[in-house]
Amino acid sequence: MELHQLLYIIKVAEYKNFSKAAEAACVTQPTLSNQIMKLESELGVKLFKRCTRSVLLTPVGEEIVSHAHEVLKALELINQAALHTLQSGHIKIATMLNSKNFGLTKSIVLFQKQCPNVRIQFEEAGFKVALQCLLNNEVDAAILIPETNFKNQMLEVVPLIKGQVMLIANKNHRLAKKVCVDIKELQHERLWFPPRNYSMYTDAYMACVARGFEPLIAGECALETMCSLIDGGSGLGFATNFLAPNNYSNIVAIPIVPKIERNAYLAFPKKQKQNKAVMDFCNFIGAYFQERFVL
Repeated sequence: MELHQLLYIIKVAEYKNFSKAAEAACVTQPTLSNQIMKLESELGVKLFKRCTRSVLLTPVGEEIVSHAHEVLKALELINQAALHTLQSGHIKIATMLNSKNFGLTKSIVLFQKQCPNVRIQFEEAGFKVALQCLLNNEVDAAILIPETNFKNQMLEVVPLIKGQVMLIANKNHRLAKKVCVDIKELQHERLWFPPRNYSMYTDAYMACVARGFEPLIAGECALETMCSLIDGGSGLGFATNFLAPNNYSNIVAIPIVPKIERNAYLAFPKKQKQNKAVMDFCNFIGAYFQERFVL
C-alpha cells in the first residue's frame, strides 16, 4: 500500500469520476485507475462500484476512505512536527518558469506557512543555466527536468513527478484529432522550439534526428509564447504534459511516439546535507510530491 494510492481513492470518492479525480491529482486516468486496481487487489476488496455516469463507494470502500483521510492527516502532523524546530534560514532555489503548473508553488506555500522565518529566493532558469548555477554554488537547490539519461555524481536527486513530451497543435491542424503522433509526421512541419538552454530543446531535436530528419525550426521561445503562437494558428510545438498550460481555447496536447520521458527532480549538491534549512526544505518538497505522485 502506497500513500499516493490513498490520495487517489480520496479523490475518486470526492469527484465520483475517474477523469476528474485524475485531473485533480495531476496524473493520467490510466495511472490513477491502475493504482486503484492494485490497491483493491492487495486488499482483496472492491472499493468502488462503477456505474454508467458515476463511481460510488462500496460499504467497505467508505470505511477505507475514512481511514485514508486519517492516515494523510497524521502524515501532515508528522511533517509539521519535524519542521517545528526550524526557526530561520535563507534558501536560494532555481526553478522553471512554469513550475506552478505541476504544484511546486503550492508545496512551497505550505512549507512557508510552517516555516515563515525561512526566506526563499527564486531564480527562474532553463535546465542548463539552473544546473550550472547549482554546480557553481550560486543556488542551494534546483527544480530540474533534465535531458534524457542525465547523471551527475555531485548531486543528490529527489524524484518529484513523471511525465512525457506532448505535441502542441492548433485544433484546426491536420494532426489535432490524432490519438498520438509519430514524430516522423513532423518532418515537414514548422516547429517552435524552446530556448537552447532548455533540456526540451535537446530532447525534441534528438528525437527528430533519430527518426531521420532535421526539424524545421520556426524559432525559439518560452512555453507561454509558443502556446500563444500556436493558439493563433502558427506552427506546432513541444511541451511536457505536466507543464502545458490549459488556458488556451484553440490548442490541444497530443502524445508523441516514440515516447520521450520528461521527469522533474529536486536536485542539490551532496554537501548541502550540512545545511539544515536547505535539507528541511528538500525533505518537505520531496515528501509532498511522494504523497501525490508516482515516479
